[in-house]
Amino acid sequence: MIYLMLLINLIIIFYEWSKTSLATLFWAVVFLIFSIPHVLHSHGGEYSAQTINQVTEFAVVFMCVYFAVRFIYFSSAKKCACTIDVDALLKEDGRFINYIFLIYVICFLIVVHNFYRTGGTLMTAKAYVNYDSTAIERLAMILMVSLSGIGSVLLMRKEYIRFSVCIGIYIFYFLITQIRYNLIGLFMPFMIYFLFNDSRRRRTLGITLGIFFVLFAYFTQQIRGMRGVSNVIAAGFGVIMERTVDYLKAGDGEFGLIKAFYYFVENDNNFPGFGEGLGFIRLAMIALPASLFPIKPRDFAIDMYREWFHDDNPAGTMHPTVYGDAYANFGFWGCLTGTFYGLLMVFADEHINSCGSESIKVLKISLISTMMIMLARGAVYNSIFNCVLGLMLLFILERVFLWNIMISGSTIRISRRSQTDRSRG
Repeated sequence: MIYLMLLINLIIIFYEWSKTSLATLFWAVVFLIFSIPHVLHSHGGEYSAQTINQVTEFAVVFMCVYFAVRFIYFSSAKKCACTIDVDALLKEDGRFINYIFLIYVICFLIVVHNFYRTGGTLMTAKAYVNYDSTAIERLAMILMVSLSGIGSVLLMRKEYIRFSVCIGIYIFYFLITQIRYNLIGLFMPFMIYFLFNDSRRRRTLGITLGIFFVLFAYFTQQIRGMRGVSNVIAAGFGVIMERTVDYLKAGDGEFGLIKAFYYFVENDNNFPGFGEGLGFIRLAMIALPASLFPIKPRDFAIDMYREWFHDDNPAGTMHPTVYGDAYANFGFWGCLTGTFYGLLMVFADEHINSCGSESIKVLKISLISTMMIMLARGAVYNSIFNCVLGLMLLFILERVFLWNIMISGSTIRISRRSQTDRSRG
């Protein structure tokens, strides 16, 4: 059964790849952080055969349900438009790109001002520190993540100076937040460009970039764990690399998320709030602010953190892979949520297909790819919320830009008419 699970996972990856869908990323990450570790644990003797079998069956049913949804969707000869046309990007009017770049830089300056205003320093910055931010400053941080694909746009357009500015911003922003999530948006459009390419050499490069990104994610995790740039400098590159390799060998980090899933299965979901679909109820109430609607459940990832680490810490979250999250929400019946994820991928495909320009497409690919990767880890609510919010903000910025262009065009036409009338007079 376990090798059937592996086979189905690979079939789905290549099926989504053949359709050039961003869902390829989701299933590639599932394969990496669930399927491979699960096979290794099945031969390790650490978990009972009953636990291994139940987890395997859950994954198989989940994938079959998902694949049925996707097969129906693609049966009408649909194909996603997730390929990136660099030539079209080069020919595109640069005004919108200038507009997004300017907003991105302004947001960065606002974030940096807030960071230093509240007493932060580059050498002592730590992850997940709650700074006293105003509404404008919080919006600036959200926009920075939402527009992080602008660096990819600039590089593909060969605007190297502004791309260098973006790289400097990415690095500085990572150092003051130390959150790896913020790096995905820059990297993913490049990987998608190579992965969905007609050239075999470029496809191979895309896969290589993916492997490199996994290693880089573990490397940055060690940087974050040292809690401060001063400690990173003191340790040196060699020590960080050694810790990264040891972390990989131990099966910790993303490779260890599956262990929480096993724990939930072994205890038959016998924990407060488990099996009640609280995570999906919260997701259904995504548009309602929790501060105004007390009936909205708190993030279910906090409950999973509580049971896994035996610490009810509101700041802690646990993501036991997408399968583990579905199981913790609904028990074995959670495998039927494969339907939900299949429909979510349809939404993502249709959103990419509706892009009116190549630059908008790259920005959306950046956002949706980030969601895919976080979703595979089991960060369901946050990944979907951040993606939807980012897409909404991008839509608003695009409409404001088009409205300004339209008004400017009308003003120019009116001015020209006035000049003509005066010359006639």
